[in-house]
Amino acid sequence: MKQQIAITDLTRMQEPTVCIAGYARDGRCIRPVIPFQGIGEWFLHKDDRLIIRPFAVVELDFVRHVPEAPHTEDWEIDRFHRRLVTAQLSEEKKLKLLERSASDSMSAIFGAEIHDDFGFYVRAGEGERSLGTVRPAEIMALVYESKAGGKSGYRIVFKDQTAQTYRLAITDLAYRHYLDYGRVKLSYPLDDLTSQLTRFFNRHTTFLRIGLARLWEKYPDRCYLQVTGIHTLPDYLRGRAFTDFVASREVEDAQEP
Repeated sequence: MKQQIAITDLTRMQEPTVCIAGYARDGRCIRPVIPFQGIGEWFLHKDDRLIIRPFAVVELDFVRHVPEAPHTEDWEIDRFHRRLVTAQLSEEKKLKLLERSASDSMSAIFGAEIHDDFGFYVRAGEGERSLGTVRPAEIMALVYESKAGGKSGYRIVFKDQTAQTYRLAITDLAYRHYLDYGRVKLSYPLDDLTSQLTRFFNRHTTFLRIGLARLWEKYPDRCYLQVTGIHTLPDYLRGRAFTDFVASREVEDAQEP
C-alpha cells in the first residue's frame, strides 16, 4: 500500500541505523520499520540526494501493520520503494502539523502512566501510542555529557504546560550532529553553544517530539521517554539537514542560530 507521510522524526539508533516517523494525511502517526536490519542512513537518500528528513513528504510502500504496545505506530515497509513528493513543507504547514499532533501535557501522550525512577518510562505492553508532540512551557537546560568509550550523551531539561519537569535523552539526529559540529569543527565551548540554543528555544515557538525507546536489556520491562525531534519556528537550523553538519565539510558560516 503506497502512502504519503510528512516526516516529523529522524533519530539516531545504533549507528548507522536510524528511526523515522511521520503523519499520514488522515492524521495517523506512522513509524516505518524494515524487519531484521532496521533502517540504515542509506535509505534516507535516493540518487545521491537526501530525501527523507523532517518536514519532507515522502511516499513509502507499507506492507503490514505490526503494532506491539506501546509501539502501535509500527508498519513494515518495502525497503526498495521511496519517493520524494515535497522537499519541505511551508512554515504554515509545519506549524499546523505540529499543533495538530500536540498534547496538552506529557502525561496525555501515551495513554499510560509515566513512571519516574531511574528515568521516565512507560511499562512495556501498556499504552495506546509511543509518539507525540508537546510545546514546552520552558526549556531549562540543554546538557552535553561525555561518556566512557568515547560516547556522548545529549539531554534536555524542560517543563511541560502543567509545570512538570522532565530530563530526557535527545535522539534527534540533526540536533546531535549540529552540536558535534560546533564542538569539533568550530571549536565552540559546549556551554556557550547549549546556552545559546536554550535562549533561542525559549524565545521562539518550540515543539518537542516525544517518543518511547525500545526495550532495554537492563530494564526489559521499560520503554524510556526520549526527545525524538526538536522543531522551532523559525528553524534554528535555518533549513539545513543533519548531512550539513559533518566534520569533513568546510564551515560556511558560524553565526549564532
